[in-house]
Amino acid sequence: MKNRFYLAIVCISIIFLAAINAKDVSATPWPGPDDFGYTGIEIPYSFTDISGTGTFVSLSDDQVSGAIPIGFTFNFYGVDYTEVYISSNGFITFSPGMDDGCCTGGAIPNADGSDNLIAGYWEDLNYPPGNIHYQTMGAPGSQRFIVQFTNNPHYSHGPQVTFQIILHEGTNYIELQYSNAPSDGGTHTIGIENSDGTAGLLYARGDISMSNIGLLILPHMDMDLIVSTLPTVSTFSELGFVKRITTIYRVLNQGTEPSFSSKLAFYLSCDQILDAGDPYVGSVNIPALAAGQQTPTGLASFYVRPPAPVGCLQYLLGVADANNNNPENNEANNVSATVLIIRGR
Repeated sequence: MKNRFYLAIVCISIIFLAAINAKDVSATPWPGPDDFGYTGIEIPYSFTDISGTGTFVSLSDDQVSGAIPIGFTFNFYGVDYTEVYISSNGFITFSPGMDDGCCTGGAIPNADGSDNLIAGYWEDLNYPPGNIHYQTMGAPGSQRFIVQFTNNPHYSHGPQVTFQIILHEGTNYIELQYSNAPSDGGTHTIGIENSDGTAGLLYARGDISMSNIGLLILPHMDMDLIVSTLPTVSTFSELGFVKRITTIYRVLNQGTEPSFSSKLAFYLSCDQILDAGDPYVGSVNIPALAAGQQTPTGLASFYVRPPAPVGCLQYLLGVADANNNNPENNEANNVSATVLIIRGR
């Protein structure tokens, strides 16, 4: 049994000393980027259970494992690592000798002795009877290192949580997958932090529950989506009470790294600038694009019914990556405009 009174005194002392020596840091909220360039996006839930195939990690309550091989080189905040250390309290760290993080999810960033970490679901988790496994999967060059917490209860017999921390070879992506992680009302931390506690990206901290959710954290990315083709004019046909807008389009990834799938959205506007009041017309799906790749020419046709405003609307705007699924190096060049030509029936 933990001596909560003793721990409270220790925590108060640590907080007091930290306040004296604290650096001027603040959390970078999701989706970033943080000071290093990490950004985050939400991705579909996809959970590959390794509880029956992975290597079991034997830990006691409030304990950090010894060095565990990743199976490949992983770059985190500009430093290459081949090993991680797993805390029973829901995070992994790349540095030996780190604190186990008891007894609540810590602030990010903060030089508090639990640093250089990826917090999947950092809180006071009780190891028995929960299980922790790790496994490296996939072909060399595109392997995944998975750390899975399975039915780990909050201290001491609280709700059980199941989630994964996944490292991707080559891309250095960090993936977090949550099968079921109900809160016990305490403070939980999800995010990343560098080695000296001065930079970090925070998804959330507080009374958080996560279920059937996927997150992806990416290092600085050089991807840049633009609408490479819109015709000089697009048609705006009057069809009784229905107005049809027709245009062709192409989208280009002019960055040096591949992009994720995205949406190209269309709006009506009085000018060539997207404003909050511009009416939305519709969207088309854009696949993931390699660096320098451009989509084939597509044809988009949308129907607009009254009372959609018409007034001075003279332009059709195309907005690349309208769902913000890509951490682009330039967000200012996503909008392209075409003049609308109004035709009769």
